[in-house]
Amino acid sequence: GVDPMKIAYENYIVQLLSRLCDLILLQAAFLVTSLPILTVGAGITALFAVSRKMREDSVTSPIKEYFLQFRRNFKTSTMLWIAVGILAGVAYADAWYCSMGTSTLAVVGQILSYMLMIAVFLVFAYCFPQAAWFGNSVSRYLRNSLPLALAHPIVTILVVLLYVCAFIAAEVARPLFFLFGFSGVVYFTSRLFESVFFPDERMKNRKNR
Repeated sequence: GVDPMKIAYENYIVQLLSRLCDLILLQAAFLVTSLPILTVGAGITALFAVSRKMREDSVTSPIKEYFLQFRRNFKTSTMLWIAVGILAGVAYADAWYCSMGTSTLAVVGQILSYMLMIAVFLVFAYCFPQAAWFGNSVSRYLRNSLPLALAHPIVTILVVLLYVCAFIAAEVARPLFFLFGFSGVVYFTSRLFESVFFPDERMKNRKNR
């Protein structure tokens, strides 16, 4: 007779391989559209938008959806990317300047600069999912990001850990990271962000299990 466990296992493997292929294709699309560097923000936003639709099984062609979302959110996401880049540059320049001194004030300034760099990273982590899933202004995305990160410490810590793991993977397993590193990180972090932005859906899914 037919073993239902074997069929379920085979279906799971097929779905896993299919999702992996989607992530590889999305990675390629992201790398191509991010070549000008200035368009990286639009690429990240598009990845977040597609990742959510993939989990909802509401998209038949992830690549087609990626380019649709890329065009749709291009202006807002590019402005976000520039804003975050400026903030990061200011934080880095401040840390570099303070590191040149040896006084107590310089040390305090350096510590504050590192705290600012962490804050900028959290803004970076939280602003692009908002741009992918909501329709607000650039200033609203930026203002909301840090309070959201601080209000959900567990999710924030997990997101930071995922980014750290991605950074390590980029160093020790560069070919694999090149295949699906960026798309994979966004895919898994988007699942965490969904618990922040769509808590009602999470509770509904738990009840349906």
